[in-house]
Amino acid sequence: MKLFKLVKNEDVEKKDINHIKIYESENYKLRIFTYNSGYISVDANRNEVNKKDYIPALYIRQNDDNMVEEIEIETCSYGSLNSEQVKEMIEKYKIAIDSVIELKEELDCNDLLKK
Repeated sequence: MKLFKLVKNEDVEKKDINHIKIYESENYKLRIFTYNSGYISVDANRNEVNKKDYIPALYIRQNDDNMVEEIEIETCSYGSLNSEQVKEMIEKYKIAIDSVIELKEELDCNDLLKK
């Protein structure tokens, strides 16, 4: 089952940007901006709707050729947790991992994933 849906794919007439693509899931939003200069910016953010629940942030690392080298998942320490809290954290990390896998597939389809 796909987590992400393409919600915007359009040419724009903004100062520096000429094309925007946006993919959204229940937890994350991926944005791809193509600038007039040829530079491509890719970022992933947590959706506002889910900010009340902890979901790990995703960080996209690009090289100088606009290629995505890696999508990293935020980790943090909460000290000791009870077993239910640990289960919940594991579920959130599973969501993040599944999201990264699907985002890499989307970026590969857009020729933006370094191989």
